Amino acid sequence: IATSGGGYRATMFGPGVLNAFDGRNKSAAAMGTGGLLQATSHMAGRSGGLLPVHSLAQANFPTIHGLIIGPPRPEANGRLPSEH
Repeated sequence: IATSGGGYRATMFGPGVLNAFDGRNKSAAAMGTGGLLQATSHMAGRSGGLLPVHSLAQANFPTIHGLIIGPPRPEANGRLPSEH
């Protein structure tokens, strides 16, 4: 899978595409694109497209939601953490 360059626009578009290819995403699996990410052996990115690829690799390939929001925290009870 290769994500294109293009600066900020590619940085925002790339995670959406990778999420659509992720078999852990129920809506992607229902549409038939889920699982392509898991079947991939190589990923590459150029310019802004490299940021989502690198972020996934360095975090050991969490879901896109998990990469952005972080792992679930039972003590949060469904709320986003507040800053103190």
